[in-house]
Amino acid sequence: MPKIFLVLFFLVSVPRVEATQDTLRVSMPSEIKTIDPVETWSFYQQLVIHLVYGSLVKINSEGEIVGHFAKSWIVSKNLKTYTFELYKDIPCHDGSKLTANDVSFSLARHYKPENKSRFKGLLEKAFGKKRFLKSNGVLDNFQILSPHKFKIHLDRPYIPIVSMLSMPALSIVKENNPKVGCGPYSADFGKNGEQIALKRFDKYFKNTSTWENIIITKHFTAEETIRSFNERKVDLAIGMHLRNLKTNTEYTISPLNILSYNHLLFNPNKSRSITQEKRKALGQWLQKILWKTENMSTFSKRLDSLLPPGILPSKLKATETAEMKTVLPSQIKNLFKKKIEMVFVDRHFTYDFYSNLHKKIEKYDLPLIIKKIKGPEYAQTLESGDFDLISYPFITGYYDPDGYYINLNNYATNGKKDKVADSLNLKINQVRHIGDKNQRSIEYAKIFRDLEKSFLLIPVYQMSLPIMSRSDLSLPATNFRTTLNLAEVKRDE
Repeated sequence: MPKIFLVLFFLVSVPRVEATQDTLRVSMPSEIKTIDPVETWSFYQQLVIHLVYGSLVKINSEGEIVGHFAKSWIVSKNLKTYTFELYKDIPCHDGSKLTANDVSFSLARHYKPENKSRFKGLLEKAFGKKRFLKSNGVLDNFQILSPHKFKIHLDRPYIPIVSMLSMPALSIVKENNPKVGCGPYSADFGKNGEQIALKRFDKYFKNTSTWENIIITKHFTAEETIRSFNERKVDLAIGMHLRNLKTNTEYTISPLNILSYNHLLFNPNKSRSITQEKRKALGQWLQKILWKTENMSTFSKRLDSLLPPGILPSKLKATETAEMKTVLPSQIKNLFKKKIEMVFVDRHFTYDFYSNLHKKIEKYDLPLIIKKIKGPEYAQTLESGDFDLISYPFITGYYDPDGYYINLNNYATNGKKDKVADSLNLKINQVRHIGDKNQRSIEYAKIFRDLEKSFLLIPVYQMSLPIMSRSDLSLPATNFRTTLNLAEVKRDE
């Protein structure tokens, strides 16, 4: 897995703001230390990046790619050259105008080793691994034609490249000053990232939000959040810690329909000792427990295929689901002679699931160890390889199989080369650059099905994030293609 670095990133200073009727106060279960696009890794960071910066294109509520900073684009017949034209006179927070140089600089930053971009690997899928920065800092496949026009050249066709450019990680910053964006809000960090104050940028080139200010705070428990609601310090909160709350007269609990899944991942570097037979048995035994109604959250749905909605066309889902055989605890005990450490991200599963799983382990004296970790510990645990099986939450804003696979590609633990990932990458590389969209999807579906048969990745849930809002607020619709835009939240008259 790629390493994650969080570096304190101070943005352009704007005056602190007090809560008023023109202020939306939002709580998230995350300590956001940076919203520099090149360093982004969490869904909560991306919600804020969306407001401060901006991308060349966006995905609308119909799942269509529409221009944002880009007024238009033309694709060559061989599908290897993309010519973009920007809107003119797009104002930025420092008083300058957006130019093609800013776009070039923003993309090139991901190729600079000192930035340690988590998304460089994704860009390499489209641009190729042999890209280099020219003496002027421009990527060698990037051609600036005028202040508002540029070309991107690809070595091979890559159908989803325009969709990829909508991702918050590829947002546009000002050349040589990534603290400056051109989005609808400018930002100021409070002490230790405890509060982020967003101030409306009235010169934003699109329609502006009705909110003068949006204040981001952090709460990690439902109790903290409810207390802040009761004290009228919060208007809206997001996070799995809210999953057991119920709607009342003061606030509403509803699902945030994003592209989010939870799988179980066996450590590929232990595939010799934890064989396919063992993975299948333990995976299906855990699925049966997780899928019991009493163990599921109201924001989770059973996911029994690695061909989930939102990634590939539904028609490509397997026509027949393999029959699951009942796995008895005695089989688990006989198959595993050594202790198996199972690591779960704590708040991603219900209390009832943990309780029932503990009872089964104790009742049948099973060689299974449960270890619960908090979200911030997750990346470190993955990279260390200190697990036999780990829960594998996945949220994406990139609606392509490459986005789904990005955390599996180049997977390595304990510094060892991973044959499973290498084999997977070899198959993907054979279909990634197919120029026919339908054929590309069909070939990707075959790879998914082969991955299912390995039982290295066990599908569990398709998830929605709970969102808690005051009863007098109206939320914009969300779906797998359109995530929450905080600027579009409205207060009822």
